[in-house]
Order: sequence, then C-alpha cells, then structure tokens
Amino acid sequence: MPEPPKIFKIGSRYRVKQSFMSGGTTFVAREVLVFDFDSYGIYDNCFAYTFHSQTDGKTKSWYVFNNMSADSWRQHFESLDD
Repeated sequence: MPEPPKIFKIGSRYRVKQSFMSGGTTFVAREVLVFDFDSYGIYDNCFAYTFHSQTDGKTKSWYVFNNMSADSWRQHFESLDD
C-alpha cells in the first residue's frame, strides 16, 4: 500500500483559500480546518487527507488522485501554524 505524501502536520490549522468540492464534500473559503490524519484508498487509488472544522467539528476529507500533484494543496489551503 502506498504511503501518502506528508503534506500536512497532525494538529496544525489550515485555512481554505477558495471554496471547492472534493469527494462530495464542500470546502468553504476562509474556513479553518485542523488536520487529523492521512490514508490511502485502495479501491479508489487515491490519498485522503482528513480534517475537522475548528468551528463545528465536522470531518472533511480532501482526495488526491494519482493523476493529481500532491503540491496542489497550496492551491486550496494555507497553513496558519508555520
């Protein structure tokens, strides 16, 4: 099983830059998320990066498929804890 690229730091906060959808989940511009864990979906052939909302605690996952660059995270998120 492939190891997900280590993009995010567990427990760190990230702000969504612009609204977007991933796997049926809506990420809303300016919302602050806390990174929880990453995983690999063997059936979907993708990496999942799972966060929870700092506001309401809801879980959201961002999916990175094999044809996407892991560096594309910078288009969607900015780190608040660097």
